[in-house]
Amino acid sequence: MFVPDCLKWPIVYNFALRIHCELDQPRSIALDERQLTASIKGKLNLSHDDVTTRVAASCRFTITPDWLSELPYVAADDPWVIRGNADWHTYPDGSLCFEFDERWSDVISDIATLEGLGVAAEFAKTWCLRSTRWLLWKHLVAHREGIVVWPKEWKFWPHGRAAARQRYSQLRARN
Repeated sequence: MFVPDCLKWPIVYNFALRIHCELDQPRSIALDERQLTASIKGKLNLSHDDVTTRVAASCRFTITPDWLSELPYVAADDPWVIRGNADWHTYPDGSLCFEFDERWSDVISDIATLEGLGVAAEFAKTWCLRSTRWLLWKHLVAHREGIVVWPKEWKFWPHGRAAARQRYSQLRARN
């Protein structure tokens, strides 16, 4: 979806505020109007689906004008997060691989085209936070229970670009 330059900053800010409002205190938002990015920090409660908890993770999010087609940067700073391990869907800097990027791009871009940027931002916020909560909850459970290898019963995208593309292509073919 083409977005004119004059709209890039408002759509970054719109999406960033939606995430900011979902975080617990202390939370902050920093805006970089030159690079058109918003950086959000705060505590993300890990309640999701059938899990209700008071546990919150310290998270960082960076939103760019490309969020319609590229995953937001999401990182967690808690010591129980396993870092730099593809099997645990993390990178060395604590950032998370919370979704398959091509799937994100297809879905969010389609929603923006069909329903508008506001609906896409709300959907993206919900999807990003739900997936982040789910992944971090798995890290917390592993930490508490001494799990060192990602259990096979926990769903995940296959590893490696070729495997992921193949899996996503299969999923798209079913729809």
